[in-house]
Amino acid sequence: TRGANCVDPDGAGPLQLGDGHQYHDVYSVAFDSQGNYFVCEDRAKQIRKFNADDVMVAKWSVNGGGFNDHRGVAVDSQDNVWVVTYRDNVLKKFDNDGNPLATFTLDGRLSGIHIDANDNIFISNNGPAAGSVRKYDLNGNLLMTIPNINEPYGIVTDSQGNIYVASGSSATFDNLRHLKKYGPTGTLITTRNTIAEANFVPSAITIDDLDQIWVNGPTSQVRVYDSNLSHRFSFGD
Repeated sequence: TRGANCVDPDGAGPLQLGDGHQYHDVYSVAFDSQGNYFVCEDRAKQIRKFNADDVMVAKWSVNGGGFNDHRGVAVDSQDNVWVVTYRDNVLKKFDNDGNPLATFTLDGRLSGIHIDANDNIFISNNGPAAGSVRKYDLNGNLLMTIPNINEPYGIVTDSQGNIYVASGSSATFDNLRHLKKYGPTGTLITTRNTIAEANFVPSAITIDDLDQIWVNGPTSQVRVYDSNLSHRFSFGD
């Protein structure tokens, strides 16, 4: 809506894409230890911080210096906020209020991020060559690479340190729609092909306290699997 009566919901002005509770291309959400949550918006090129009462308390742009295509956000044990970008291959660290602390330029197209309970950083690398998942410490040192994963996106770890990866594509190829489970050292344990599940394309992934894996894709459907990737139930369209 345009006109003299338009009001910026967050009061910062001017009215623009991503103000208030308008969202555009949300790729990831992460929580800190105080119940605040951080929304990573790709095309709006910003991170928004909300408190536990769903009130937006901060937002910041991460578009400076070519920091574009925001594909994931995660929070470490000190409540620092980490963001990855797809096209310029940047991992960036902020404090809890959005002040930049560190920047790491990595190889590949970064398409997802997860930080485990030990502050290991897992990043999915979506090419341009064969995709992979890489593990880093908080100083940006590479610790491990899991190679040859077609189009990886979401990553999560369970209470035993196992690693789960959602690899999906809208293209109708069997080898591009998988859930994969790896051991803590990167050894493949099991793979589930989801193309037979109504062409389900896994994308975002999270885990609950029972080590159940919750996965969604481009549609509104959510599918839940146990730690062996056996399907338990689904909901949504």
